[in-house]
Amino acid sequence: MPAKRVEMLQKDKQFQPHVVAISLGSTVELPNLDLIFHNAFSNFSGQPFDVGLYAPRTTRSVTFRHAGIVRVFCNIHATMSAIIAVVNTPWYAVTQSSGKYSIVGVPPGEYQLRLFHERALEENLKFLERRITVPEGGLPCR
Repeated sequence: MPAKRVEMLQKDKQFQPHVVAISLGSTVELPNLDLIFHNAFSNFSGQPFDVGLYAPRTTRSVTFRHAGIVRVFCNIHATMSAIIAVVNTPWYAVTQSSGKYSIVGVPPGEYQLRLFHERALEENLKFLERRITVPEGGLPCR
């Protein structure tokens, strides 16, 4: 899986975008674009982190070595939160606001489709899992 670098901005006292998905070994850059200090931390059991307070117009980064859902917060601004989904596959997507998504380049084979939503119950997410067969030529877009 190729590691990537993605940005999750701290802007207008929000993490933007609110949700990012990355493969194992990837790095999330956390540039502070506000004119105030920020922090980013997670008590995610697989890889807790705390980048400490950092000044406006500076950045911090975190490289993720464990798969799982990382809930990110700012210890100064209680309303700031975000999600980083760290996955052990090169095939993943974050949905558009409409709920649509596409995952390109998936080779033919059998796969387990898993979903995540930060407010969904675990049993509901498990119920929505599906076994998918990708044929030669891929699946049609809908």
